[in-house]
Amino acid sequence: MTTHLRLSFFALLILLMLGKSTGTRAQLPDCSSDSNLVYSLSGSVVLGALYVAERIYNWDPYLPLSATNPSLNTIVPDSSFIGLAVSENINATTGPSPTFYAVENNTTKLYYYDGADWVYTGHTAGASAINIGAGGGYIYSLDAATGNIYRYDGTANATFLTTVTDFNASGPFDLVADCEGNFYIMKCGNPGWLRKYTAAGVLAYQWNVTGAPAVGVGFGLAINGDLLMLYTDKLYQGTINLSATSITVSPVTGNFPASFDFGSCQVGGVIKPANDTVFACKPGTAVPLKAKGIAPYSYTVVSGTATVSGNGPVFQVTDTSMATVVLHSWKNPLYCGVGAIHDTFRVVPAPLVNAGPDRTVYACSNTDTFTLYGQLTRTQPWINYTIAWSPVTAIFSGANTLNPVIQPPTGTTTFGLTVTTAANRGGCSLSDSATILARDESVNPRFTFRLQPACREDTVYFAGTVTAGAAPTWSFGDGHTDSVINPVHVFRPQSLYSVKLVARNDHCVDSVIKPVDTRHPLIAAFRLTEDTLCQDSLATFVNHAVVSLQPGTFYWDFGDGATSALSAPTHRYRAGGAYRVMLVAKDSLACLDTAYVMVMVDSTPYLDILADQHILCTGEELRWAVRNAGEGNTGLAWDFGDQNNMAGPRQIVHAYDQAGKYYIRLEAAYRACGGLSWQDSVIVYDPPVVYIGPDTAMCPQGKALLLANTIPGNAGDRYLWSTGDTTAALHVPAPGHYNLKVTNSAGCTTIDDIEVRKDCYTDLPNAFTPDGDGVNDYFFPRQLLARGVAAFKMQVFNRWGQPVFQTMNTNGRGWDGRFNGILQPAGVYMYLVEVAFNNGGTEQYEGNVTLLY
Repeated sequence: MTTHLRLSFFALLILLMLGKSTGTRAQLPDCSSDSNLVYSLSGSVVLGALYVAERIYNWDPYLPLSATNPSLNTIVPDSSFIGLAVSENINATTGPSPTFYAVENNTTKLYYYDGADWVYTGHTAGASAINIGAGGGYIYSLDAATGNIYRYDGTANATFLTTVTDFNASGPFDLVADCEGNFYIMKCGNPGWLRKYTAAGVLAYQWNVTGAPAVGVGFGLAINGDLLMLYTDKLYQGTINLSATSITVSPVTGNFPASFDFGSCQVGGVIKPANDTVFACKPGTAVPLKAKGIAPYSYTVVSGTATVSGNGPVFQVTDTSMATVVLHSWKNPLYCGVGAIHDTFRVVPAPLVNAGPDRTVYACSNTDTFTLYGQLTRTQPWINYTIAWSPVTAIFSGANTLNPVIQPPTGTTTFGLTVTTAANRGGCSLSDSATILARDESVNPRFTFRLQPACREDTVYFAGTVTAGAAPTWSFGDGHTDSVINPVHVFRPQSLYSVKLVARNDHCVDSVIKPVDTRHPLIAAFRLTEDTLCQDSLATFVNHAVVSLQPGTFYWDFGDGATSALSAPTHRYRAGGAYRVMLVAKDSLACLDTAYVMVMVDSTPYLDILADQHILCTGEELRWAVRNAGEGNTGLAWDFGDQNNMAGPRQIVHAYDQAGKYYIRLEAAYRACGGLSWQDSVIVYDPPVVYIGPDTAMCPQGKALLLANTIPGNAGDRYLWSTGDTTAALHVPAPGHYNLKVTNSAGCTTIDDIEVRKDCYTDLPNAFTPDGDGVNDYFFPRQLLARGVAAFKMQVFNRWGQPVFQTMNTNGRGWDGRFNGILQPAGVYMYLVEVAFNNGGTEQYEGNVTLLY
């Protein structure tokens, strides 16, 4: 910064026209223990005298200058600002803290940034004191022309504190303060120095500075840790050594935007002890740990097993397990507070990586695989370890596991195991290797064979090959084995065998299986197109023989003396019967097989039918008998000419109910010989009609009764009565049964009969029961069919001959078993009946009747 200048009216007008810029809520200063940023106020110089602020830059002095370092801060300064500082907010308890403070050129008004805009504090920094720095709750301002120092506490205008002697406006024109309120000021030129004053304005310490330009002006001063930075005509840096009395600064390489002023966080602050985790990446190699404070130094191994060496501030730690190490030191005078500093470090030991032993593997084929047995020990469960094996071309699977499956080529291969951790877990990379010697021990069994067939058993000649030193073992698939390299084996029976050759040495076993087909079947088989033939029909034979070994021949014997050598012959059987047909099949080895089939030949059929008559009467039974229907008959169908048909039986009984001539036809079906038919005829006549009248009655002593056919007959009718008479009429002298048989010229006969009953007789019961039940209550001869009675007298006597009943009434009810109204005892009574008939005849009957109760 320059000394305070009196502005011309023109320059003041330009300043007023530019006005104050409004910032945006963005990059407030970061004063955390992890921040190294220094903030630079930059802008333009108008007419060589007026400074116009335009921007604030964020600069990390521990990184090289580049296009991104420093970087532009998003907070825009007011154009009138000339001085910049970073301080805790001492004006607004609710505003952001820390924040930027700025001083306005010419007026020395103090502003702070409230997170949204620049706010005037209502106070000034002191007369012409436009160069500011902050720390310990104060903002210090410098009047570069006089060396006067002012101090501001946020309650009123800054007040004069002290005058820095021997400053002589030699710049840089800026101040730095620490957390205890001490402020620092630097002078370029010869001699140059850096001084530390207490908050009371008393000089506390001075370092001599060399290397700075001998220029009477300057713009920025900053201290971060033990790094000293200043900007005059260019950027310079140096290191503050608290045990030394001098500081050497030198220019910084790179482009740095022209700065009006530096604003930096207060120097020191309360040191935050380290609480870190460090990672060892190589077993047995020490990890350096650095104490934050100054001597005296010491350490404590709080947990785990660790070896610590060194006198501080750097200690070398070697551990074999998770260990916690605390480094003890004292605070640097540049920092606030008092007492010891205890830095805690959790030291994570490097994992132990073991790729496994070197070894020899024996490959039995080019596809054999093996397993590597890597080990990863001394690991932490909260660390993710990435595993990788090489070369990847020899790894079959599991390249990212400790036990990958490998497929090494023949020879020596070195497999490398690399274990890495993420950057936030130490970024370690550890490796080990294992050498694998792969030897080809494959036995490579192979074989060929030659089959020599035979009729009953087949001989096979085998030719095997195996790698030298391997022992062969054969399994022929039939339960037999062999151990020679070129065996000869006889197979029985014919089949499809699975032959296996096993070869083995000390390391490998391999096998090959081939099918050996000894099947060359010779099977005689045939069939006929029809299994049952008719005599003289043509038999066609279908040959189903299997002859594997060609050429084959055939021999046929048809069972009737005929033979053939054709493959599929035909033959005609001249006689019926059962024939055993033989087929003999022969192959090229002269092996034989025989098959037999029975052939049924039905004789040419004929029908032999016997009929009992050809002329008959209606209703008369006609009988046919089929005495011979021929061989192979499968059914008979009768047609009687009267629309009554029948199928099946050979014995037929049939009757016609109408006269006429009828044609009878028989159809016979055969299993092989088609069908035959037979036809005959019969004449059916009606029988004569005979009727000699209804049953009648006559008296034995009366006139003879004349019987004759009441239906007129035909010429040629013959008569025969049951009495033997052959006349057309018959005189019947007495009651009885009579019939007449009439036979016409066709021999048809009709018989009619008649009963001539006795008309002149009484019926006399032999017992009665006068019990009043309405059945047999009276004894009376005419009660049952007494006919032709003209006069009648009946007397009944008991056993003493005394008459107990007498009547002459032909229409009376008879004796009721009473005498004089009194029932007579049960027993046998005698009766006497005298009868006179209408024809003048008389009869007398005597007998006994039994009275029953």
